[in-house]
Amino acid sequence: MKKVTQVVFFILLIAVSSTLTFRASAVELSTKMPGVYVEPQSAFAAVGTTFNVSVKIFNLTRTFYGTDYEWKSGNALPPPGSRFNYSLGNLYGFNISFSWNPDALKYVDHTVHTPVQDYPDGVLNGPIWNVKEDINSTEGTYSIAQNSRPFLPPFNCPNNSATVFTITFTVEEERSSLLSLENVELTPDPVLVVEGVSNVIPHKSVDGVFTPVEMTRITSIDIGVDIGSHLYDPSILGENATVYIHVGNNGIATNPYNLTLYKQSTPLKTWKGESLAQDEKKTYNHTLNTKELGIGIYTLTAMATIRYNKTTVVDTFNGNFSIINAPILSISFPNTIYENDTATLSAVGSFNQNSNSQIINYRWILYEPRAIIPVYEYEGINVTHRFTEKGTWRTILVVTDNWGITYRPNRNATLSYLKEVPIEVQPGTKPPPPSDDFPYEFIAILIISLILITIMSILVYITRKERS
Repeated sequence: MKKVTQVVFFILLIAVSSTLTFRASAVELSTKMPGVYVEPQSAFAAVGTTFNVSVKIFNLTRTFYGTDYEWKSGNALPPPGSRFNYSLGNLYGFNISFSWNPDALKYVDHTVHTPVQDYPDGVLNGPIWNVKEDINSTEGTYSIAQNSRPFLPPFNCPNNSATVFTITFTVEEERSSLLSLENVELTPDPVLVVEGVSNVIPHKSVDGVFTPVEMTRITSIDIGVDIGSHLYDPSILGENATVYIHVGNNGIATNPYNLTLYKQSTPLKTWKGESLAQDEKKTYNHTLNTKELGIGIYTLTAMATIRYNKTTVVDTFNGNFSIINAPILSISFPNTIYENDTATLSAVGSFNQNSNSQIINYRWILYEPRAIIPVYEYEGINVTHRFTEKGTWRTILVVTDNWGITYRPNRNATLSYLKEVPIEVQPGTKPPPPSDDFPYEFIAILIISLILITIMSILVYITRKERS
């Protein structure tokens, strides 16, 4: 009856028993005491590939170890004696916490290898009691505690290894990761939990490490109008844009691959049967007809299917580019300008044809008649200038939009960012305007004279009539 009580008490304490581990960086495991280790000790895989990591237990035996000293975490077994007794096997339960770098590795799946009746390479006799199991893929942690149900035989694997669990990862980024056994508790057969016998199994714990391997990858995408070894983006409608896909192999093995360029889900170009040797690089290009595409913002995707060992890795890289319309420029000025007149030049009538584009700079360049070098330069949508010399003045307006595009002699599509007009300056001075004075005084005198003449004529007529 005393043993049954101790069995129940043991089961309740499995998840909270003390952690007694000895961590070692070496791969070798001692045959003097059990070991818990990560396999493979050094894991290697490329970004986009999957691999498995197992946590295993080594050398569980029926051995009892007597010592005069209590075994402490981080120590080897103390000298033999009789005061303390430790079981070096007879496994009945475990509590293990495992961690990894979630920025480097993405959790995919896991398998717990219990009981041995279902997994011959596993641990514990069944049926099994699941004390706890928790996986947090965001934090990169996995914890599990299990034990055999009461009165079942304990588990041992003398001079051999048994698998506790296996986790499958996908490599997310080219970052290394410690595969860490954060906490390991091994508990012996509860029948052995009697006075003078410890309820923990001494063991060594050995972490693992993951290191990414390099292989053939798409390193970058460049898109734009290629002029004079310079790539211009956005493209102006009517130009040919070029897509450059850069692929490199920084690994140690030659990887065959196929490469496809997509516009959304539509394939534009495919290169098949490609391969790069160690440290080799290659650039692929494809020409885009902007007239066929039309104005807009586009995303192109390069996708490479790469053979790595027996795995196919899919590597993608996106590139964005825009196609715009050139602006329409307008210059207005007075119809007639005379020598020494000050006139206003205006580009108010200019506009951009794209909703996401605007003219942000107006630059005016003026050449005096017969001059080959400009003398005057102004900035602004409206400018004023005093034309001090008669003749034909060359007037040039150059604009810049919010994309940074302006007129460049070696880029024909930017000719619309420049407008030139001749301004004719007339000799002499402007004639005075016609007078608006009206001869009201003369008309008044004329009217008064007519009235007087009329009155005198009437008087003369009356006088003559009376004499007669």
